Amino acid sequence: MIQRWFTKWSSSAGVECTPRDLVTQLCVDCGLPVDTRDNPSATTQKSITLLWAAANTPRMLPSSKKSKKSKDTSEFTEALVVSLLEKGADANATEKSNGCTAMHQAAFKGKEEILRVLVERGGADPAVAALSSSWEMTPLHKAAWNGHCGAMSIIVRAAGAAGAEALLMARTSCLEEEDATALHVVASQGDAEGVRTLLELAEEAGVAKKLLGARDAAGQTARDVALAEEGSEEAAKALAAFQPKG
Repeated sequence: MIQRWFTKWSSSAGVECTPRDLVTQLCVDCGLPVDTRDNPSATTQKSITLLWAAANTPRMLPSSKKSKKSKDTSEFTEALVVSLLEKGADANATEKSNGCTAMHQAAFKGKEEILRVLVERGGADPAVAALSSSWEMTPLHKAAWNGHCGAMSIIVRAAGAAGAEALLMARTSCLEEEDATALHVVASQGDAEGVRTLLELAEEAGVAKKLLGARDAAGQTARDVALAEEGSEEAAKALAAFQPKG
């Protein structure tokens, strides 16, 4: 009911944003500190920054039932993120329950313009690993999990020449392939395009051969993982076909 009301209101007002966008903007307009945490009580274990909320906003706003199209809210959201950063929001602030930053959220949803804003205007660190229990995940792992190739490129290049190798070789153990690199992640998803993207980025960083030979906790390379996964044949072929220059 609330969603229907908001969709009707936003349409009549000509506002291309989501309810979360609107609430976040109202908080900013009312002078609420941009890094104020929402619901920091120990019972809920939930604590989010306004920047995190903005980066986590759905890209598309469902339109009315009469229209099959959805409205793209990205322009409003990008402006909101810029506004938050200008007011002093910390681009590397973490969500309490899982350690995710705004960059993790934007990477997971493939929001490339938000990632650029966070890096260029907020100094977001692409190497920050979200810690939760016994596993950790970088924004690169998040983007790899959903096959967002553009986001992966932005994240790795944001790390610079000095940090790209560490980022590409970073491990996560929240998947079936424990101690997995982002390349293991895309291989397990059967994502051939993701495989090629990461290997090209690794080539730029001079670590393609090292990444191809990286093994997870089970001793498997990314190609081993792809070969073992049903439906990952194209990813396995992409891994086998790639010839590192260095």
